[in-house]
Amino acid sequence: MPMTAPVPVLKADPSRERTRAHQRAFGWYDWANSAYVTTTGTVLISPYLTALARADACPDLPSGAECTTDLSVLGVPIAVGALAPYTITVATVVSALALLFVGAIADRHPRPVRLLGGLAWTGAVAASLMFFLSGSNWQLGVLLVVVANLCLGASQVVYDALLIRVAEPDDRDRVSSRAWALGYLGGGLLLALNLGVMTTYESLGLSYEMAIRLSLLSAGLWWGVFTIIPVLGMRRIVGTTATPWTGRRAWSGAPCASWAPPSASCATTRRPCSSCWPTSSTTTASRPSSPPPASTASRPSSSRPAR
Repeated sequence: MPMTAPVPVLKADPSRERTRAHQRAFGWYDWANSAYVTTTGTVLISPYLTALARADACPDLPSGAECTTDLSVLGVPIAVGALAPYTITVATVVSALALLFVGAIADRHPRPVRLLGGLAWTGAVAASLMFFLSGSNWQLGVLLVVVANLCLGASQVVYDALLIRVAEPDDRDRVSSRAWALGYLGGGLLLALNLGVMTTYESLGLSYEMAIRLSLLSAGLWWGVFTIIPVLGMRRIVGTTATPWTGRRAWSGAPCASWAPPSASCATTRRPCSSCWPTSSTTTASRPSSPPPASTASRPSSSRPAR
């Protein structure tokens, strides 16, 4: 069997990545995505999705009356008021499964900033398309919420993985705190503007439904436009922080590394995940007297708690 030359791996260079410019650009992604979290995810989408579902299930319902007709979602009857909670639950479960792969891929992607941008802009497009939710079109709303939330969670995993690329261990609290502050400021600012539009919609010549749709659109546009700043500002971050996988291990190894980062021997062999996890009998006997310094390759992708 002919031998093939190994594919060269571009490793990350911390000396070029941990700069003030990268740290400043990093925080802007919190500013970008927090607008979707506050305006759409927290305030608007659940009651608006319920209103769309009610218009479909009970089109002639008098104002103030309760809709008792169930929706049919893939043949499963669901109460109108339960549609939004079910949608968020499905989006969360799908994200939890997908992020098992994203966390490992983020450390092994040669262009992690491009991966961040791709996920963020896909989510921003889904969030912007919520402008077209009207009448009784709740089915499109469910799909867009799942896509947007999935992309939001995946992009935040890549974003958190970049924190250890742009900041030294002693600087990460400062860089992360500044990013969180930008996130709260940006999300709160757009939410205040949208609440102002929804309060004064008549004087602006808008219907209440149009005011909601414009607010949903603004959150998606805000997310997409301001993502340009971190993507361009951190574009020089290239290379991987962990051993890349090839062939079948490119997929089979991802969830293994996400649950418990494999040891050096597991990274270069085809041993199953279970053989890479420590057991009670081995950890006690082989634990060193003092822990070694953590390396970038063995550090979990997400260094910050989820907001």
